[in-house]
Amino acid sequence: MKRFFDQRLGILVLSVLLMGAWSCGYRFTTPGGAGSAGALGSSSSGAVSGARRPLFIKVFDNDTVEPGLSVRVSDAFSRRFSASGLFVLSRDGADLVLTGRVFSLTDVSSARQEGGESKERSVHLVVAARMTDKSGAVVWANSGIGDFENYTVVSGDIAATEKNRQDAFARLAERVAQKAVVLAEAALGGF
Repeated sequence: MKRFFDQRLGILVLSVLLMGAWSCGYRFTTPGGAGSAGALGSSSSGAVSGARRPLFIKVFDNDTVEPGLSVRVSDAFSRRFSASGLFVLSRDGADLVLTGRVFSLTDVSSARQEGGESKERSVHLVVAARMTDKSGAVVWANSGIGDFENYTVVSGDIAATEKNRQDAFARLAERVAQKAVVLAEAALGGF
């Protein structure tokens, strides 16, 4: 009797799991196949298909005084969007174009030593990004993707402090780009 009950319980649990899997929004479709339509080859349920869309990422505009920051941010966006699995970077034949603007960078003291000298600083970065299709229609945009990163001030060593600052920029650019990927995927019916 107990074995009969265990088998029925197992079948019931398996049935519930299968019904749950069938009812979720995920769909496996082929590019251009039945059920694929809309931005990013999404199915009628809004889920993204397995196709990777060609994306061209232009070098971002830079409204800050920090030289080279727009290239660093653009490179981080390229790495993160490519790694997402939804996009393949392509200049020629791109279905989508991502443009952006680094419009805010602040570098402020976040901790001070006795005497008022900074021992830690915080850089804050805010960018705007916009993705358009071939016709120029905006498929995703966000005007305030930002974050901050702290770095150590090495007293009496300007070169070491600048290296810490540049390393903070690199980490910050990657994090802001990753936030953009998550926001774009969510807006475009990603995972």
